Amino acid sequence: MEEKRFKVQGRELGIERVKIIQLEMLADIIGELDFGDSSAGLGDIIKIIRKQGFKKFMEIAFYPTDVSNIDWVKVDYETIDEIIEYFFVLNPRLKMRALGFLNDFLPKLVGLLTAFSKGTP
Repeated sequence: MEEKRFKVQGRELGIERVKIIQLEMLADIIGELDFGDSSAGLGDIIKIIRKQGFKKFMEIAFYPTDVSNIDWVKVDYETIDEIIEYFFVLNPRLKMRALGFLNDFLPKLVGLLTAFSKGTP
C-alpha cells in the first residue's frame, strides 16, 4: 500500500508504513499512561487515555510530521476513524500485536475495576 494523505484543519498529512522509532513511541505511550491512584473509575481511565494518549497516537501515525498544533478534539469522527483504520491497514502485523495486547490487557483492567468497585461503598 502507498502513503495515504489526509486533510486535517487545512494541513495535508500523510501516513506511511511504520518505522522502528514509531514502535518505540507507541511503547512509550503505553508506559507513560499514568492512572494515578487506584480510585480511578472506568470513565476517568478513558479520559486519561484520551488526554495523554490520543494526541501522541496521532504524532506516531503521522511521524515525522509535526502535528502538535492540531486540535484533535475538534477533528470530525469520520476523519479520525479513517486515520486510525488506515494506520493499522497499512501495518497489519502491528494491528495484530496491538489487538493481542488489548485482549490480554482489557480483561485484567476490567477485573481490577470490578474488584475495586466491590470493595468501595
